[in-house]
Parts: sequence; C-alpha cells; structure tokens
Amino acid sequence: MDFSKSQFEKMYNWNYSDESIMEITMEDLMVSPYNTLFDVFRFLEIIDDVKNYNLKNRFSFLFNLIVINLQRAYLKDSMIKLDRRKLPSERLMGIILQNDFKSKSKGRKQGEENLKHHYRKGVHGDWKNHFNHGHKEYFKKLYNDLIVKLGYEVNDEW
Repeated sequence: MDFSKSQFEKMYNWNYSDESIMEITMEDLMVSPYNTLFDVFRFLEIIDDVKNYNLKNRFSFLFNLIVINLQRAYLKDSMIKLDRRKLPSERLMGIILQNDFKSKSKGRKQGEENLKHHYRKGVHGDWKNHFNHGHKEYFKKLYNDLIVKLGYEVNDEW
C-alpha cells in the first residue's frame, strides 16, 4: 500500500465545504501564527478573555478538549456533557510564544536555516528549493489534480 498516495487521495476526496470543520494551511500558520491560532480557538469556542484565569488541572483540560472535539466531529448527537472550560487569550498568547519558531529553533529567526534541526528554516514554500526536476515530474504525475484543486497551482505548468 502506498501510504502517501492514499493520504493524498483522501485529501482530494475531502468535503471542503463542511462548515463544521475549520481548515487551515501551513501557510496560514507560517505567515500569521497568532491570528491563525486565535481563530482556531475561537472556532472551537474555547477562548475566553476573562482575566486572572488559573488552569488548575492542565491534563483534565486537555482531555476534555480532545473529547469535546472528537464528540463534535464524530458524535454530533451524543448526550455526553463535559465541563467546557475556556482558555484566556493571555494564556493562549503565552502558549503560542512558547512554541513559535524562534523558541523551538533555539533562537533562530524565520529564514535562518539549520539543515540538521527539526525546525529547519521556518518559511513556507521552501520545499520548492529542494524539489529537483525529477521530484516535480513525479509529483505532477501523481498529484497535480490535488495541487490545482487546493489552489496551490492553476494548472500543470508549475
């Protein structure tokens, strides 16, 4: 089984008009991580602007968050009710700052490359610098329709 091909087929056949699912792209996260993540938390209805919020049990909060969202996605009519605590915007900002590229890359700015680090460069579209002609033709042959459908290209002339 060609795992990557099956995943791309799933992406191609995905229902992109489902309003109960928020779709974001890696480009969204790279260009505007704060706004994108705030939008995600607003969409999930788990952000609050209440001051002096104290998250007493982080694991309980995360467990509830996961269950709530699985329930939303798969068990829309379920009778399971959980305590829906909300995260204050100040805490969300702190979490985002703790996990931005500079923090994760040990102080490098986006665009400063380290080929041996998991957080290599921190810019979107850099993959194009690593695709040679053979990669490109292979990818076009298998996935060009998906690239066009998702709006990354307008035809096969990329």
